[in-house]
Amino acid sequence: MPNFVMTGPMNDLLPFAAALAIGLLIGAERERRKGTTRERGAAGIRTFALTAMLGTVTMSAGGVWFVVAMAVGLSTLLAVAYLRPHDDPGLTTEVALLLTLTLGALAQRAPGLSVALGVAVAYVLQVRFRLHRFVTGAITERELQDALLLAVAALIILPVLPDRPIDGFHALNPYTIWRFTVVMLLVALIGHIAQRVLGPRAGLPVTGFVSGFASSIATISAMGALAKRNPERLPTAAAGAVLSTIATMIQLGIVIGTIHPGVLIQLAFPLGAGALSALAYALWALWRASRQNGADMPVIDTGIDLKSALILTLSVSLVMLASGALSQWYGRAGLLVVAMTGGLADAHSVAASVTSLVEQGQLSMPSAALPILAGVSTNALAKGVVAAISGGPRFAKTVVPGLIFVVAAIWLADLLSSTGGA
Repeated sequence: MPNFVMTGPMNDLLPFAAALAIGLLIGAERERRKGTTRERGAAGIRTFALTAMLGTVTMSAGGVWFVVAMAVGLSTLLAVAYLRPHDDPGLTTEVALLLTLTLGALAQRAPGLSVALGVAVAYVLQVRFRLHRFVTGAITERELQDALLLAVAALIILPVLPDRPIDGFHALNPYTIWRFTVVMLLVALIGHIAQRVLGPRAGLPVTGFVSGFASSIATISAMGALAKRNPERLPTAAAGAVLSTIATMIQLGIVIGTIHPGVLIQLAFPLGAGALSALAYALWALWRASRQNGADMPVIDTGIDLKSALILTLSVSLVMLASGALSQWYGRAGLLVVAMTGGLADAHSVAASVTSLVEQGQLSMPSAALPILAGVSTNALAKGVVAAISGGPRFAKTVVPGLIFVVAAIWLADLLSSTGGA
């Protein structure tokens, strides 16, 4: 696990930035619970953010006894606020006043840092309405829950996991496996936010691309079902289905690069060729549908699905274990069989397991390309079957050639890169 060490001004600001982030996160959750009536809770997002900064600044300026004194003062303010619940119990001004006093004390030791923090405090106070509107109106309860779930996965669970193999085949690294899960959760959340920002009117192609970050196979299935219900939407639905394959290539790059950047460098040309070929085919499908109306486009939910993420993590672990065992017993031939079989369900599991073998020294870097690309190929086969089942023959006739085009481009690019490197 890499250990990043910051020096200079960034190292000085890091504790305060962390405190502000903690306060904003906890305050965002409390802001949604405090209500909007005159009997609302005393502390919201700004109060929590300023209180967190107050603790850090107080510790820096005067040490632990200064913190105790401030805690006593803050407790007194809280008691007063709850004794007058019908008279605007907000504490932002009081906490800001205490923080200003503490920043003044800090200025004696570090004037530059004190000024920078003062500007940050003033900004938090100034963006009151935007903060309140964002927390209570712009984000939904589900999105806040997803963000907190991602924070738990990345900041609580991940750091405590051992970063070493725990099985006899040197294939299962808990830190690597969970880091893969965190990346998948993050990508799904980013995809959901992107879809909300762009809106459904951006069309099926954008929806297909964004939804592909959650699951390309599920996206193709949804697009096929839509095309079967609305045949006039078939070309744009097919374009969205093929564009979801670009998301697959991007995710593969993220997964591989997260585990072993060297393998990503080796496969950058084939994966890039696959993404560009998917884009070219989708543009052709869009050209066919250019005269169709783009209204009434559906929104496909791409929020975090913890159950699916855990199932995916389990499948990744099983594929990793099988890959490690067969690789140790039968060499590259056994690994190739596992990769092709695992790719029918999920190409990312195959990529993660094979790349982990490279990271653990169980497989050479040049040997990683064949099983990974084989898994991508069988995954495309599974997508073609799903397209036929969900959308019928007409939908499959449009989507399957695109998938074949993508797979052909990937293998051709791999062949060219291998020939060029020989």
